[in-house]
Amino acid sequence: MHRLLALVCLFVFATAFAQTKPVTVVRADNNEPIAGMWVYDEAQLIVEQTDESGAFDIGRFTDKQQMIFFHPDYVRRVLTKAQIEQENFTIALERVSYTSDEVVVKGYRFGNDRAQIAQATSEVTAKQIEFQQPRTAGEMLESGGVFVQRSQYGGGSPMIRGFTANQVLLVMDGVRMNNAIYRAGNLQNSIQVDANALGSADILFGPGSVQYGSDAMGGVMVFNTFEPLPSLMKNAKVNAKAFTRYATANEEQTAGGTIEYGLQKWAFLGNFTYSDFGDLRSGRVLSDAYPEYGRRREYVERQNGEDIIVHNDNTSIQRFTGYTQSNILGKVRYWHNSHLNATYALIYTTSSNIPRYDRLEQYRNGALRYAEWYYGPQELLMNRISVNSSAGGKLYDDAEFTVAHQDYQESRHDRSRDNDNRNDRTEDVSVISLNADMGRELGAGKLFYGAEAVFNDVKSSAQTTNIVTGEVGPQSTRFPDGGSNTTMLAAYGGWRAPVSSNIVMTAGLRYTQNMLKAKFDDKSFYSFPFDEIKYNSGAPTASLGAVCSVSSWQVRGVLSSGFRAPNVDDVGKIFETGDGVVIFPNPDLSSEYSYNGELGVDRTFGRFSTGITGYYSLLQDAVLVRDSQFNGQDSVLYDGSMAKVKSLQNLGEAYVTGFDFRVKAHVTDHVTASTSLSYGAGHDTESDLPLRPVPPLFGQTSVIYEAKQWAGELFARYNNWKQEHDMPISGGEVSAYTPDGVPSWWTLNLRGNVKVVEHLEVVAALENIMDLHYRPYASGVSAPGRNLIVSLRANL
Repeated sequence: MHRLLALVCLFVFATAFAQTKPVTVVRADNNEPIAGMWVYDEAQLIVEQTDESGAFDIGRFTDKQQMIFFHPDYVRRVLTKAQIEQENFTIALERVSYTSDEVVVKGYRFGNDRAQIAQATSEVTAKQIEFQQPRTAGEMLESGGVFVQRSQYGGGSPMIRGFTANQVLLVMDGVRMNNAIYRAGNLQNSIQVDANALGSADILFGPGSVQYGSDAMGGVMVFNTFEPLPSLMKNAKVNAKAFTRYATANEEQTAGGTIEYGLQKWAFLGNFTYSDFGDLRSGRVLSDAYPEYGRRREYVERQNGEDIIVHNDNTSIQRFTGYTQSNILGKVRYWHNSHLNATYALIYTTSSNIPRYDRLEQYRNGALRYAEWYYGPQELLMNRISVNSSAGGKLYDDAEFTVAHQDYQESRHDRSRDNDNRNDRTEDVSVISLNADMGRELGAGKLFYGAEAVFNDVKSSAQTTNIVTGEVGPQSTRFPDGGSNTTMLAAYGGWRAPVSSNIVMTAGLRYTQNMLKAKFDDKSFYSFPFDEIKYNSGAPTASLGAVCSVSSWQVRGVLSSGFRAPNVDDVGKIFETGDGVVIFPNPDLSSEYSYNGELGVDRTFGRFSTGITGYYSLLQDAVLVRDSQFNGQDSVLYDGSMAKVKSLQNLGEAYVTGFDFRVKAHVTDHVTASTSLSYGAGHDTESDLPLRPVPPLFGQTSVIYEAKQWAGELFARYNNWKQEHDMPISGGEVSAYTPDGVPSWWTLNLRGNVKVVEHLEVVAALENIMDLHYRPYASGVSAPGRNLIVSLRANL
């Protein structure tokens, strides 16, 4: 009895010692303590910070909680108490570099430890964003392995594994941005995300519908804006930083700043960015085979009340491509206790008019067709409230409840040359979303589950405006004039658990009910054979993945499904594509589905690492544009011109397959070389045509040198040919391509930074050093020519 009592006392003492013993965080290279290291759980309910000796109190965290160690100068680590004890309560962290792989994937809803995620992911950190100086979030995504198309300079439509536009999902701070009028083809809304306000961005490759629902067929891009943190001292914590940037190819002038104010229970953050972009200059060195490719020889200008075709004195200047952009972010955060906190966020973005450059380049009957074609200011106002809780009793161990409202407005304005009447079409969308995401530890695994509801309300209006007299007249709307609404209701569940010491498996299920209603009131323009369109259908999706880690090898495998339910743009749009084709509503449209399999292998040995992921996606009931009729006619009069009638239709099957490859070598302690390649191929088996959203082989090769006070990178970006027979070219795309397709291209680039003094940094880049002219696949605007970018960054 005495012996048993002694063992119990010893166990209690050992447990108490482990709970209260300070943990020390040190540098991996010299074991020096790291002060100011943030340590928190996934929801940041419990927040600690290391002192001058690198120590913090582990006692507030539970045994199973994963602790995230975060400091902008060090690579994050995710550890439990048991793992910390295995390291003898001393945690060594590597200094972060511009080539470091992020270990925390915030956008993955079934656990954020990258080592346990079977799905291929890519992350872009705040440190990389500051070094790479992307003009927009679209440019930032390119560094994460995403191909980005641009119809105009003020845009960026991501293409992931042969899916694009409303087949891929944009998420900001856990709120889905895709709304009921996100269109097929190319979608330029990524510019509404301020790259300069991001703490990180996560790209999930392949279907993400189990976690996020409709639209996540090809992948999910999760943008995580800055989060304010409290002061753990009696005094308030104040951080501030600002930057300014200038670029020569577009005469860019950008300025922005961030301020953070933290108290013990409250934290505040504000961020703003303003950018002014001039007309873009493309490369001057042309292809001998295609000397006219991408040249802007002439443009339309209004002079003395007439539309005049003007000769362009500098054919490298793409008139008109310039625009301005403004972004504001505000956050307030409150910690009630270690089990409950709440965050309010306001995000606002707007722009000037954005010229649709590919339309301004279009010719009809041998002359420029349009005098004007532009998007009006693209405005987004998001209000978001989220509550994190760990006091769920038997219901959950941790949870996040989010309610958000988005007001979104976009408009299109076009006027044909020698016509005084301009067509003005405006769309207003109101979106309310509710999310409940919960998790509970069960045995050796963890259960993730939740529910989601999203409501869209769409108002569409149109008019003609005489630019001389100001007279306003009626015009057909882009979407149903009687109003439209959609509802998405969903529940999901996921399970992650180790099945052996080397294998972790994750399984997920989701059921989504999608409803749509669109009303057609005014039939004075088109006599539709229906008054409204209704849609009500459910969509089950599932995923199963496994990660096997053995020594220096890791093998990942995933089977998953995705879907996209028709939205208002799909079923109710009336729109001319620009090549003599008008898209008409299709009341019989239904959901499209994808079934995906992928296998990835990663190997690390010494200073060298490599990985390859292969994938295959089968599309069923794929939604594609095909010939149609309206009231028995194959052509109609649209905006004064005859146009061929087409509509979005569910076809039989299509497939997409490809691979992503990467290799990285730490040549020395300061030099890292890397290469990444992506290849895809897709085919519509029903019509025996290639799929358009599949880019050619593309990639990047880089050599970077990093020292304590400065860094420099020499890198090349390249795209292979996309031959004419590998893509379905329509008449409206002829100006964007050559008769043989899209030529291959490559650029040589240099960038670097230097810390001038303690709080001031200079970042500079020289892009497209050879000043080569090129136009990325599917884009309607040529890329920048030789471009010098200089940025000053200051922080307090």
